[in-house]
Amino acid sequence: MLALFLLACRDPVDDIPLETEKTETYPQFYGDVPHNILIVSIDTLRRDMMARHGAIEDYMPFLGSLAAEGVVGEHHRSCSNWTMPSMQCIVSGKTNVDAGYAPDLRDGEQAITPDINTLAQRLQGRWSTHLITSNSWFSATHGGITAGFDTETTPRSNSTTGVFEEGKVQVKAALDAGAEKWLLHVHIKEPHSAYNPPDEYKTALDDLPPAPWDWDLTSHDDHYDAKAAYSTLPEDEQELMLQYLWILYAGEVRYLDDQLRAVFDDYRAEGLLEDTLVIFVNDHGEQFWEHDLHTHAYGMNYHENDGILVFWADKVIPASWEGPTSHVDIVPTVLSLLGEPVTEDLSGYPLGTAPDDVVIDTITVARSGVVQSVVQSDWKLIYEWSTGKKQLYDLQSDPLEQTNLYTKSEQHAVALWASLDPLVDRAQLMLPEYTPVAPGP
Repeated sequence: MLALFLLACRDPVDDIPLETEKTETYPQFYGDVPHNILIVSIDTLRRDMMARHGAIEDYMPFLGSLAAEGVVGEHHRSCSNWTMPSMQCIVSGKTNVDAGYAPDLRDGEQAITPDINTLAQRLQGRWSTHLITSNSWFSATHGGITAGFDTETTPRSNSTTGVFEEGKVQVKAALDAGAEKWLLHVHIKEPHSAYNPPDEYKTALDDLPPAPWDWDLTSHDDHYDAKAAYSTLPEDEQELMLQYLWILYAGEVRYLDDQLRAVFDDYRAEGLLEDTLVIFVNDHGEQFWEHDLHTHAYGMNYHENDGILVFWADKVIPASWEGPTSHVDIVPTVLSLLGEPVTEDLSGYPLGTAPDDVVIDTITVARSGVVQSVVQSDWKLIYEWSTGKKQLYDLQSDPLEQTNLYTKSEQHAVALWASLDPLVDRAQLMLPEYTPVAPGP
């Protein structure tokens, strides 16, 4: 049985007559499905920075307003916890295991083979396709992860404004050259560390005691040095450092949101939001010692693996999808909306069609070695290859994954391992240099 979704239909806007028909797609639209696609992937954005996903403060009122007007995957997850494997899922619609390749953070020279068949490859030739990326892990430096784009641009400014400005240049040039439909993917590297928003977004630092350390937390190297030394600091200094870093991170997110508001005004004035479906997704989250570590590329717990998914268009009918979704669902959803073939090699499902008991699997090869997880029906099992450690969480009663319920005989651990076991076997074939310790429930 499919998960139920709630349609919160708004009153038609002034330019949509009351008798306008709705599409039979999901998401639904008044009139026709938009022909242009704008994908906005946001680097290192925690899910709980949005009010609807648990933010204590409303750090992202503009994105929140678009979400209220759009279609939201309420329980979305990334398929990894750092950029390259996460983006591979987003652009290909395949899990890393299904794609036969799990990027290793230790290898800065690795390149994905171009046969993952990206969304851009599937549309190229009929859509004008463009990528603006501010993170080299998601670039042609690493092979086929960006295959299919007619143009790939590294922006002169890595700010959100700079990235969107380059995107506008590329799309307008394509339109001037006669393009009728376009795909634009912009990848924003805010709020990735080191967090350093403009001064007006970090005034709350003035309310804190002076820092007793010499590190400049807005500098990348100093930030990572401070992170490495965190466990050796007195408890009061740890708490103060956490406050400093959180204010800086939250400032980055507020700045990001204000820039999104401005660039959307600009795109609307240029006519680039007409007939355009906009998809917002984060590549992964960020941990602030909720599980004893900071930044990301460590584990598969909530704050690193959480996800945001929003579909927005001028004529989209607002809805909330309560079933599970993952990054691999984006490509089949777009293909389905555009009337393109949703091929069997895709790991994901068009939004709204996955069964309630679908298994969402993740993998990372990064700072903790190989870590895999599976989520099914509100239960999550995490397995660390290097230590054999396993974590089991009841996401219904413990969504922040604070209480590890794992025992070898626990029924959900046994059931979830039945799903994870073959994924470990397949991953081991891809990663012969790693050895899983103590596999099994």
